[in-house]
This record gives sequence, C-alpha cells and structure tokens, in this order.
Amino acid sequence: MDINSEYIELFTDIAQQIELPKIEGFCLPQSDNDYENTNQEHNKKDIVTIDKNLKKKDEFGVVILEDGSAGAFYTSLDDTLIQLENHLENIYSNIKDENQSTLSLIKKFNSHSLHERAIALGAINAVSQFIMDKAGYIPTNKNNTSTGIDQARQGERIGMIGYFSPLIKRLTKKGIEVLVLEKNPGRVELQAGVVLTENVKDLTSCQHILCTASTLINYTLDEVLSHSKQAKSFSLIGPSGSSLPDILFERGVNAIGGYHFTDIPALKLALANKESWGHAGNKYQLTPEDYPGVETLLNRIKNKAK
Repeated sequence: MDINSEYIELFTDIAQQIELPKIEGFCLPQSDNDYENTNQEHNKKDIVTIDKNLKKKDEFGVVILEDGSAGAFYTSLDDTLIQLENHLENIYSNIKDENQSTLSLIKKFNSHSLHERAIALGAINAVSQFIMDKAGYIPTNKNNTSTGIDQARQGERIGMIGYFSPLIKRLTKKGIEVLVLEKNPGRVELQAGVVLTENVKDLTSCQHILCTASTLINYTLDEVLSHSKQAKSFSLIGPSGSSLPDILFERGVNAIGGYHFTDIPALKLALANKESWGHAGNKYQLTPEDYPGVETLLNRIKNKAK
C-alpha cells in the first residue's frame, strides 16, 4: 500500500475512535478579487486570501478546524494554486453537504488530482495538531534538536530533495557536498559544492537525506525512500510535514520537521495583510525516540474523556 492510502486508512480508523473537529474554512494564496467575490457569496470569513504575487513568500495554504487547530499545505507544485482557485467552491460545497466532514477531505489524499491531494494533506495536518494538543503532547522545539544537517560531516554528501537555499552555504562551508534533486532546475543556484540532478537514483550516493514534505503531495516520497535506504539519516521537513509521523517512521524516516499554529487570529491577520505568518506558531521536530505513537495519544484523549 502506498503512503497516501496508508494515511487515509489511519485517519479513518482515528475517526472511528474519537470525534474529529469539523472544518471551519481555508486560507489560500489567491487574488484580492477572488477574496471579495468568495466572501460575498458565503457571507462569512471561511476563506482568507493573500496576493498571489507574493508566491515566493506565501506558497502555503491552511486548513482550519472549528476547534482552532490548523494545518498547512504546499500550493506551489505545478498548477496546484490555480486548480484550487478554480475548484475551491466545489470543495467547500462538498464538505458543507457532508456537514463539514474533515474525513471526507482527508479521503482525497489519494486522488488523481494534485490540488485535492494538497488540501487533503492540510486536513491531515490540522487533525494531527488537534490530536497532539488534545493528548497534551508538546513536540520538541526544532531549535533544540539535531538533524541530518548537523550530523553530516566533511567529505560526506547530503541529498536535498527540493531546493532549500538558506541551507546551502551552511552545508558547503562544512565541506559537505549537496546533491539537489529538483524538478524545477531553474530554481537552483549552481555553485561550488552543489550538484544538480533530476534522477532519483542518484540519492543512493548520499549519506544523509533532507526531503521536502511536498513529496507527500506529488506522490514521490515512496520512490525517494526506496533509493535512500543506505542513508544514515532521512529528515522530512516543511509545514506540509506536520502530520502524525507513525507511517513515516515505519518506512525509515528518522526525523520530521513540522509547524504548529498557536494563534489563528494572528495567522488570518497576517494573511489578510500579505505578511509572513511565522509568528503565528512555531517549528518543531519529531523523532521516533521522543514521539509516543498515535495509539498512546488516542488513549490519552479517551482517558481524559472518561
């Protein structure tokens, strides 16, 4: 079974054990005109929008649940954002018809449509944050953790799936070669110590892997993992990776860097003002050593409800 189908199976099981919050609305990078038209029709702020011209800065959408939990998802893969803008009304209507069913959105995670998988991951991330909060589990602040980036040593090669430009200098200064696997080569700034490839098989030469969580959306994570078995560490990072990590840990991922929204009003205000929303929450990291597991979290929730 592929990773996406496993996620659907997991969250379907979770929904049978505890009640999931309903969906309140979405935050999407779309035009100001679309924002006005959409909100006039619904007469409520279910959908918050930001200027698409800020694509480099604001390339994530957010699914918000009625309890205040929220989950981000990447919107800049191919035409994801355009498709979401074109189909958002249908998506919204469908969950309304199903009484704002969060699970119905999650079940789109193995859809043939990229935009449906993207927003489904946002719902998965939002429910994951709800579960961790409800169980009283606080993930480790990412600033206080060690990742494959820190573990890599001079002379080693680190595979970078997706281009994380701020990390390049940090790695090359340590004498670490960076192999960048990027579907949009034009994004990569070629320089000493950086090798560009479009062949996933080249990852077999890497001692450490740093992978964008958007691979959960474009159906490539299974393939990436199959060529990374020799790596000493595999880290999945980015706001899109804010899901319960059980499935990923079982497949050999060593660390997951996610994002926890703690201030939804600040998030909405930042998006409305076309500003960064980094202050609306915090980054965190999960590892197999410090994560208790989904069954433990669910048992904590059930015990609290007694």
